[in-house]
Amino acid sequence: GPAKVVNNGDTASVKVGNDAAYTLQTVENPVPEIPSKREIAPYVGNGVLGAVQVGDNVTYEITYKNYKTEAADVVITDKLDTHVTFVSASNGGTLANGVVTWTLKAVPADQVGTVTLTVKVLERAPRRSSTTATPPP
Repeated sequence: GPAKVVNNGDTASVKVGNDAAYTLQTVENPVPEIPSKREIAPYVGNGVLGAVQVGDNVTYEITYKNYKTEAADVVITDKLDTHVTFVSASNGGTLANGVVTWTLKAVPADQVGTVTLTVKVLERAPRRSSTTATPPP
């Protein structure tokens, strides 16, 4: 299929307390074949930014909730796509071996929050032809 920068859903997960981690759905950002420069602002709501350019920063937001009746640690992990490089992460997120990890201690019961991850699209990101571009399935 067409090449994309992917924030892999199967490698992003949220774990609350000692429960099993749950995985998040995949977000894909196609990289057009023809280089062009434009401003990108994150769209609110659907989590999909659409086409991205080499050199662009892309910010992903991961939402978590402590669904327990008492405070619990929430651990969020996100494995970076090979075609991006880490720029920054909110809430003390740290990068090690290509994986960004947030460890949120004693999150109050029922609290909902978000963390953000910003990455930069690398020169080696595969292009996809604008003439054959189709939306991801």
